Amino acid sequence: MWQFRWRNWRLDIIWAITYFCTASSLFPLCGIYDDFTTSNHSNPYQFLKWALTKILMMLQQAFISGRVSPVFILTYIFVMYIVTDSNMKWRTRLVWGCTHGMLHVLAALSCALFVECLIEWSIRDGVVRVATPGLKESSDFRGMSDILTQEYNEHFAHLFQEPISRFSVDVPNIASNSSSFNLPFTQSIIANVYYGFFWVLDFPLLRLTFNLFDLPGLIATRHSDICQVLCEETSQCMLRSDKTNFLLLDRVMVGSYLLSIFLYFVVLAIPVAGSIFGTWLALMNCLLKAQCDMAFSALRCPHWKNFLRLHIKKNGDLEVFAVGLDRVPKRWIRDPRWDGRAAACGARARHARAKSESFIAVPGDIPSWAWGRPSKWIPERPSAKEAPRVIDYVCIPKQSVASLEEVEAGAGNVGTVGVGRERAFGRQRNNSF
Repeated sequence: MWQFRWRNWRLDIIWAITYFCTASSLFPLCGIYDDFTTSNHSNPYQFLKWALTKILMMLQQAFISGRVSPVFILTYIFVMYIVTDSNMKWRTRLVWGCTHGMLHVLAALSCALFVECLIEWSIRDGVVRVATPGLKESSDFRGMSDILTQEYNEHFAHLFQEPISRFSVDVPNIASNSSSFNLPFTQSIIANVYYGFFWVLDFPLLRLTFNLFDLPGLIATRHSDICQVLCEETSQCMLRSDKTNFLLLDRVMVGSYLLSIFLYFVVLAIPVAGSIFGTWLALMNCLLKAQCDMAFSALRCPHWKNFLRLHIKKNGDLEVFAVGLDRVPKRWIRDPRWDGRAAACGARARHARAKSESFIAVPGDIPSWAWGRPSKWIPERPSAKEAPRVIDYVCIPKQSVASLEEVEAGAGNVGTVGVGRERAFGRQRNNSF
């Protein structure tokens, strides 16, 4: 399974992007966790009913007010219909293809619902600290990045201050005292490197790194800020927010929020999409005997291979042998008795000269298909299960072919008949006038 995913990682990228685009028009789901806590979940069936109801509402809202989501939903259904085996009846293909596409759409919406519930749960239970509107500009609020920056300044910053201060003093002294640095071009290069070094030190790289580590805090803050604009009086407005309020949002804020969610969304979406696709292939192969090529290529099964061998008999009959391998060896070693070795080729040449009773060298060797041991590699541990066996055989008899004289005679007869018909048709046409 790991080798298949490692060698087919491009499919995971496609799943991640298409799943996120399918649900992108529905972010954020403001108040979804409050709706979850207020609803009755006394048993698992009530929870499934609530989740299915919300997913269907999200699907309806995607077509009502969404822009990107409807395009990807319809594209998913169409593509999955095209991917379905074309040898099936069109009705069966339509049902299975559309069902497969809808399962992916519902799975994408389910991932979005779970991620949004997780974000609001982390905010409500204090897992991630979010500044209230009154403390956003105040120094009393500190996020995770602020705490990490303070810890760095208190315990680690002094370790770098001494080398930096020594560098700032020693480099100008060396450049001014050394005669090799008196050239204007060299001094300009040193000055540029010197100021570039301190520009890098002044760049808030450390702060940016801490913000990346504080990605949950960034998501929670952006979610809270966007919901403050979309929802009036902090009321639950999961799918009933005023769409004109989106014009009041900053594009950088919305873009950073979607990009941050994407990094967590794909972790959930890729396994779900792969599981649905694999289950669909298994059902198609087991129940309908379809999608065999895709199913077995996805299994990456090295065993149960077959190949054909053709042989033409002396009487012209064609024999077809279907050779099967139940088990394929996994470890191979070089065959010490391989007929392609230099020693084996020399022995065959000597044998050919002795057979011809001549000392003249033979111009060429026998072809490889006539060798007794043509394979360069043999299994490390030979087993009877790995031996090839004939699983099917058919003999196609020789078809009778007319000789050259018969073909020429037949062609002459055809030409004579054609000329006679042309003459008769000409006489009939002349008589008609």
